[in-house]
Amino acid sequence: MSSQAFDNNVRLLQEGLDLLGTLNQSAYSMKSPLGASVGNHVRHIVDFYLSFLKTLPSGKFDYDSRSRDSEVEQNLDVAMQRISTILERLTSTHLDLDAECLCKTEASQPPEFSKSTIKRELQHLHAHTIHHYALISYVLSVHGVTVPHGFGVAPSTLAFLQEESLAG
Repeated sequence: MSSQAFDNNVRLLQEGLDLLGTLNQSAYSMKSPLGASVGNHVRHIVDFYLSFLKTLPSGKFDYDSRSRDSEVEQNLDVAMQRISTILERLTSTHLDLDAECLCKTEASQPPEFSKSTIKRELQHLHAHTIHHYALISYVLSVHGVTVPHGFGVAPSTLAFLQEESLAG
């Protein structure tokens, strides 16, 4: 299966895995001035993808109901293994991108769900992951660790910057 929404997620997860492969445990655990570590953000990303994969068969997504696995947060090797597993599961799962589904819209009681599609949920995961990659980039840069150009930058921003450089 290939679609931009699917391919973007696979590419993004691989970029994260590649970055983690350049870090050591100390860098993974360093906290930002705001308090969160790279591990905190990676765990949050992993939670969202695992929630997506877990609830995919039911078509009823609730990203508030996550595992919050502290082992992913604290251990670089475990985090890398989980992302590899997510990539394997994502690429081996048949996704009907146009299939309708429901997505919980907020942490409310009783829960409220909105109509969505699998493709839209993949787009949401992509945007959410980029947001946390930007925060990871911040954490690492505060500690003097260089991240690849464009890591954590939205594709639309990268395209804009590319157009600007060509126009200048």
